[in-house]
Amino acid sequence: MDSWSEKSASKNIGLRGFEIIDKAKQRLEDSCRGVVSCADILVFAARDATQILLNANYGYIEFNVESGRLDSKVSFKDQVDSSLPAPEDNLEQLKNLFLSKKDITVQDLVVLSGAHTFGQSHCSSIKDRIYPSISDTLNERYGYYLRTRCPQYVPFDGVVDLDARTPYKLDSVYYQNVKNLTALFFSDWSMLTGADTLPFVNE
Repeated sequence: MDSWSEKSASKNIGLRGFEIIDKAKQRLEDSCRGVVSCADILVFAARDATQILLNANYGYIEFNVESGRLDSKVSFKDQVDSSLPAPEDNLEQLKNLFLSKKDITVQDLVVLSGAHTFGQSHCSSIKDRIYPSISDTLNERYGYYLRTRCPQYVPFDGVVDLDARTPYKLDSVYYQNVKNLTALFFSDWSMLTGADTLPFVNE
């Protein structure tokens, strides 16, 4: 991996599976050179993974995604920091990033945050919420649970599930977690702070 590419950006640390995308790209290039972009391969992979997770819980669900995206001619890790949210972002920062720069709605923002119903995060992303004291934006019992998964003084950066209740399901439990103060990130909790976001969380 190139040290300057977006794959090496600090906000992308922990992402895995790049080799799968690379293999898919190579197979497609062998068959039809210059037709399918890595950007589209990522979209198709996300669609298929979502369908697998949904089908395991709700039966067969099919949906389509648009294709035709093109890869950038350059890739710089510095661009990632200005394009992706941070776990510690507040609601205004999220709105500034998504509503003004990416042209999505408040409802879209709340729905997009719901992706935190599946996956894991490094402990370093949440340690400031549980040390030296448990944040008042967290359920205290959940905070102590996170401390068992993310000890303060260890030489490695562990991982913790984004959704402790249903970690292997793509479902709406995330929004219950937000309301119960058991969502992992400060940015998740911030959904409760907006008069325009809270109704969508409740819905």
